[in-house]
Amino acid sequence: MFQMVLPRSARPHFRSAVGYLLLRESPLDPSMIEFDVGAPQLSRVPEHIQVPVALCRTSDLDTAIHVTERLGLSVRAVGSSPIDKQRFRWVFRRPQRKRVSTRLLEPSRLLVGCVCSFVVVTLAGSLIADSMSAQIRERERRLVLKLGAHADELERQTLQRETLAAVASEFPRFRLTSLLNEIAAALPADARVDQIEFADGALTIGGFAPEPGRAIAEMKRHAPELSGFRLESVTANPNPGEQPQFRARLRLLAETKP
Repeated sequence: MFQMVLPRSARPHFRSAVGYLLLRESPLDPSMIEFDVGAPQLSRVPEHIQVPVALCRTSDLDTAIHVTERLGLSVRAVGSSPIDKQRFRWVFRRPQRKRVSTRLLEPSRLLVGCVCSFVVVTLAGSLIADSMSAQIRERERRLVLKLGAHADELERQTLQRETLAAVASEFPRFRLTSLLNEIAAALPADARVDQIEFADGALTIGGFAPEPGRAIAEMKRHAPELSGFRLESVTANPNPGEQPQFRARLRLLAETKP
């Protein structure tokens, strides 16, 4: 038994249509074929009609009918191959009332199918949303645990950055190495410096020189790095028998108050 698909326009001409398809599609000699045509059924494709057809060899006809009846199908008539078109028999046709009721049930089945699909999609979406929410909560929990484990390290790094910022704020805004080199190069031959200190925007230079004022003036004239300082004071403390000591205090011009 197989399904023969016919166009809807063939409904008034089942006999000719089925006979034509049997001649065209059957791999057997038509004279060796017995066939019967069941009730027309609406196919899933609106433009087609499915016609159940049972085929068997002539020699197997009795066996085929016996098996068909055991399956609960009643074979009311059997036609032979379309050698004589008048021998076609069309059986198992459903009453018109049954066909109409079946058609009326089609929209209801479609509506039930749509409702069931909507319910399934809604439930599936709810399950997926719950699963995603659980995954997000688990990731948040792991992130909190990870951050807690590194809290001490984060606190230590924060303290280190604050300490470096505080120390950097106390550094002079000039290159101290270049300043030392320039002061050494600008010192008079009879002077030397043994103390350089920078604090609170003020540079203190201490050393020995016969004439401290001249030594400071030479340093300021020949050391470009000192051009940004203003001389505040120079003190001398000559000890008997020793080279005179001096102490000069210079302040950054940016630190000078108006």
